[in-house]
Amino acid sequence: MRLRFAGTQRGPAVVGLLIAFFLLLFLIIPVGKVIVVAFQHPASGEATIVNFVDFFNNSLFRESFANSLYVAAMSVLVASIISMPLAYFTTRFNF
Repeated sequence: MRLRFAGTQRGPAVVGLLIAFFLLLFLIIPVGKVIVVAFQHPASGEATIVNFVDFFNNSLFRESFANSLYVAAMSVLVASIISMPLAYFTTRFNF
């Protein structure tokens, strides 16, 4: 027979620790690595903003960035056009 003490549930704490571990492993560490590498010189590894200067001086990168912003804006527009009437009908009528 196991003894149970009042207020000593480990379940939520374990779940919280697992969530924190997965967030650290799959979100915080990779994003941190990207930020660190973005500010490093490709050859020497010292801190610099040369990568950002190269990015904004290269027309191919600027055009790619503009295309990405355009696709994102159009996706938001189409999703809004589709979802607003659906949300209206969902709240207005009983199914």
